[in-house]
Amino acid sequence: RDRYGCEGTESTLRFNNIYNNSKSGVYLIHPNYGVIEFNEIHHNQENGLFLDWGADIVVEGNNIYKNKMAGIQVSGGEMNFTGNYISENGKAGVNATCTWVMNFLYNEITNNTGTGLLLRTYNSTVKYNHITNNEIGLHLQWGNNTIVYLNNFYNNTSDLQCTSFFDLTNWNSTLLD
Repeated sequence: RDRYGCEGTESTLRFNNIYNNSKSGVYLIHPNYGVIEFNEIHHNQENGLFLDWGADIVVEGNNIYKNKMAGIQVSGGEMNFTGNYISENGKAGVNATCTWVMNFLYNEITNNTGTGLLLRTYNSTVKYNHITNNEIGLHLQWGNNTIVYLNNFYNNTSDLQCTSFFDLTNWNSTLLD
């Protein structure tokens, strides 16, 4: 089985069970003004959800688990991730590269191999998330102007790592062992 693939604007993907694909479960190229919500995306041979340079994308209320690579792979764009359950993925829960304005709110990112949330981003917000049982909870690899606020980090080998990052604001996040 091949993946869902789509290019263009105003895409909506809702209430689907997407699994056992030979590549990524969902692969969207340059999506704009899209909504991806209430889907089960699991057991795919690459990423669960791959978003390639999108703008104004909302990813909400999805269960994304047991994919061989990342649960969510993002390459560029402006997107909001809210209320997703991202678990047991092979390389990372979320891998966001070369992005502007990424907002991660109220997600549960747990039991992923490697990093729970890996960001290479500018002007982003990580707020009210539960990031647990990953090798690295949150890795801010490079970028600036990112706010990390009121998250719960628990039982990660390393809760928070920053490399080549500046203008980071980290308020009131709980680091629990």
